[in-house]
Amino acid sequence: MTADFVASRIAKIKYADNLYMINLMGARFFAIPEDTPRDFQRFTITIKAHPNHFKEIYDKITRIEWTSEAGVVYVAYTFHLFGDSIVCSVLAKDEGCLGKFAREHIRHFPGVIGTQICFIKKTHRLVSLSEWKEYAQDHWVPKGWEEKPVIDVSEEPPAL
Repeated sequence: MTADFVASRIAKIKYADNLYMINLMGARFFAIPEDTPRDFQRFTITIKAHPNHFKEIYDKITRIEWTSEAGVVYVAYTFHLFGDSIVCSVLAKDEGCLGKFAREHIRHFPGVIGTQICFIKKTHRLVSLSEWKEYAQDHWVPKGWEEKPVIDVSEEPPAL
């Protein structure tokens, strides 16, 4: 049923030139600071790591502070490719700032074998913002960030 839904509905989103479906296990979402520039770009950093370091790496990512150039939006276990185990979504000023962010905040963690950066051209939210907030409120992590507003984009997802 899921494969048919993806092939018949999701794959037909206007202008789709690629499609990735990644399991997000143990996803933890972070509020986006209100003063985050709207022109920040979205990327993912996929982390290949030694299994005995998974939890330590994941926990360290949840404690990374936003900088003026980049910040983590969510982190999750994925186990989606051979050795790729953790993914984090990051908003960054540009790819150069993201590379610097990855070098300074992730690549030096014990157990990290390597990282791969991917630019996200476009994302379609498949549920309304209110449904998303209801789901996400149980997954906010950083202490003290709960009261910081999330950038509000739109109430309804775009039509498929």
